[in-house]
Amino acid sequence: TRLPNPAPRLPTWLIDAGARGDAGWDPEGWPVSKSGGAWRLKEEAWEPLKPEETFETEAPADAEAPLAVAPDGTTYRGGVDGLEITTPEGEKLEWSLPPEATGSGRPRAAVDKDGRLFLFNRPGRVVRLALTPGAAEPMRLDASFEEGLPGANPRHVWRDPAGRICAVYFGTTVAIMWPDGQVPAAIRQKMPSRLREGQMQQLERI
Repeated sequence: TRLPNPAPRLPTWLIDAGARGDAGWDPEGWPVSKSGGAWRLKEEAWEPLKPEETFETEAPADAEAPLAVAPDGTTYRGGVDGLEITTPEGEKLEWSLPPEATGSGRPRAAVDKDGRLFLFNRPGRVVRLALTPGAAEPMRLDASFEEGLPGANPRHVWRDPAGRICAVYFGTTVAIMWPDGQVPAAIRQKMPSRLREGQMQQLERI
């Protein structure tokens, strides 16, 4: 009998547009890769951008903006040594990150539909953190993922309309991550066979 692997999974697809390409996101938040023509990856298929359509490649330089905002309105700031959490009711909490989750450089983060914070605060790594209402500490470290990500801090991180966590690296590479651990069959068919048969299997064992 084969039992499901209980280890947390973060399947990741790296899409590299090449040295002369661009990576970013459109006004709706769909990830975009441009190598010659520009294409956005929607929930189940690629869609070409029209000639008049534009997309962003650089995150807004707003020093006052929070690190991330959850669907329920919870906001996060900080992200290197600790987090400043503001609840939807306005309560402010401070939490020191455990040693294995501290970082360096400028952190980026996004919150999935279940309220879990995906914190990119060290090159080549993302940690998943969850709120713990009523516990002694406001959050806990759920998982750490290090395989399959570029060895750099991302330029921008966000949750797209399909609920995926997306990150842009180097201005040319976009990483698509599935926080629930499952890649839809329709998307798997769009991936090169070497990813479907090799890299994706490895990433799902993290």
